Amino acid sequence: DLQLELARAYLYVGDPKKSIISANRALQIEKTNPDAYFFKGLAHSQLQDTMKAISSYQTATEQDPDHYQSFMHLGLLCSGKNMKIAKDYYNNAIRIDSSSLEAWYGLGMFEQKRKEYPAAKKTYRKMLKIDPQYEDAYYNLGYIYFQQDSIEEAYKHFNIAVNVEPSYSKGYYMRGLIEESRGKKDIARKDYNRALSLDPEFSLASKGLERLAN
Repeated sequence: DLQLELARAYLYVGDPKKSIISANRALQIEKTNPDAYFFKGLAHSQLQDTMKAISSYQTATEQDPDHYQSFMHLGLLCSGKNMKIAKDYYNNAIRIDSSSLEAWYGLGMFEQKRKEYPAAKKTYRKMLKIDPQYEDAYYNLGYIYFQQDSIEEAYKHFNIAVNVEPSYSKGYYMRGLIEESRGKKDIARKDYNRALSLDPEFSLASKGLERLAN
């Protein structure tokens, strides 16, 4: 336990190499300890050695098939490399905790990134059954519908996103973009201005206003 706490502490202060040493010492005492492999995964991530991090997290899940955090980190890392297996890791995290919004969202984003739009929409809808106020799920559904040229459905979901979270600048921007495409310039201008009032560095909203000024 002391070696594991040291491994955690070294991670906290940003010394991943010493963290690995402590984790390895813990494994000399108990070589099947999943937390030791998990800390090694975190340390390798800090050292930007993604493949060693993945290997450590995988070993943690082999020692404990219900090690939620390892499955989540595997999903994130493999998603970043667009590895199809990321979906399995997210699904395992959901198996362990079916109410985990971060796991559902990670899965949905991975499916969306791979343009698996029907699957992503299904995932986001499952999220909204857990938390009907999750604005990112509404926004992402809107974005998918926008990509599929379902403008009415896209607008509806962007509108829900900003009603759920009135400070959601991206939602106002996308709503404005749809209004601009409909020729409703005054309404689009209001949404672009609202987006900029919330995020003064929102360059897409600034460009939208520039288009409307011409």
